[in-house]
Amino acid sequence: MSGFNVLDLAKRIPDEASAYPYLEELRWGDTPVCGHCGSERVYFLTPRNGTSRKTRIGAETQRRLWKCSLCRMQFSVLTNTIMHGTKIPVRAWVFVLYEMASCKNGIAAREIERRYNVTPKSAWFMLHRIRAAMDNDGIPVLWTGTVQSDETWIGGKPSNRHGHRSGAGGQDRTDKTPVVALVNQENHGRRHGCR
Repeated sequence: MSGFNVLDLAKRIPDEASAYPYLEELRWGDTPVCGHCGSERVYFLTPRNGTSRKTRIGAETQRRLWKCSLCRMQFSVLTNTIMHGTKIPVRAWVFVLYEMASCKNGIAAREIERRYNVTPKSAWFMLHRIRAAMDNDGIPVLWTGTVQSDETWIGGKPSNRHGHRSGAGGQDRTDKTPVVALVNQENHGRRHGCR
C-alpha cells in the first residue's frame, strides 16, 4: 500500500477484536487455510455470546477460532506464526511488526516496553521473534517472477586520488562500494538492498 502509515493502521485496528480479521486478511485473503494440514475445507466457530469466548483458564478472549473439516483440529490466524501461543495482545504485535518493518534503524526493546505497556522481558521476546522471522534465510523465497535491478558505485573518481593510493595516475583500480537495489514486481514493490 502506498502511503500506508501508523494512523491508517490505528483506524483499521481500533481494538483487540479487529486485529484478528485484519491478520486473517493479510495471511489468507479470502480463503482461510488450516494451520495444521493446509486444507481449505474449514469453517468458523461462532462464539456462544457472539463476540468473545472463554479460554481454558476462564479469561475472556477476542480470538477467532476455525476448525478444519479434514484433520478436525482447531486453529486461528496465529497458528504456526511468531505470535503462536502468545499472551501479549495481538494488536500490540501488529503495531510492533509495523514499527520493525518501517523503522530504518530498528527499535529498542525499552521503547516497545514504554509504548505498549509490556514487561521488559515481553518486549525483548517480541523483538527477537520478529528479528528471527526477518532473518535472511527467508529472502530467496521472495525472488520469484519479474525482478528489476539497478546498481551504482559509491566513491570518488580514481583520477582525483593521490598517485601513491592507487596505481599509476590513480586510474588503474577502483575500491568503490557497489550498491545493488532489487525490486520484486509480484511482491508489491518490496525493496531489498545488497552491498
